[in-house]
Amino acid sequence: MDPYRPPPGPYRPAGYPVPYQPSPPGPTGSPLDAYAYQLPAPRRRTGLVVGIVIGAVVVLAALAFVVAALVGIVGGGRAYGEDAELDRLWDACAAGDALACDDLYLESPVGSEYEEYGDTCGDRFPPGELLWCRGRM
Repeated sequence: MDPYRPPPGPYRPAGYPVPYQPSPPGPTGSPLDAYAYQLPAPRRRTGLVVGIVIGAVVVLAALAFVVAALVGIVGGGRAYGEDAELDRLWDACAAGDALACDDLYLESPVGSEYEEYGDTCGDRFPPGELLWCRGRM
């Protein structure tokens, strides 16, 4: 029997050398490795993605509503006889009510006949002046 070799089997008498056993890998240089630190598992972000998508849909819907409202304001009631409320303001402006002329200008669709009539204070002044009818009449 070789004196430098332990007997076979799990039991060996005292004084026999222990066979070579590789040591576990040591730290890699990071201080966190010395304490067996492990990063937490990454969290799922499904809720965040769903929230962003819903937020984007809400914003797009709001923009569509604003555009539809502007198109409705710009597109409807372009001439006398098409809108009863604007016709009432037109008639009051023609009768000399300066506040009605200003209201007609402010409430009418952009580029309409109503807007031009309110801007000229019932065809009393040239269009495009930056003063209100209430201060000129």
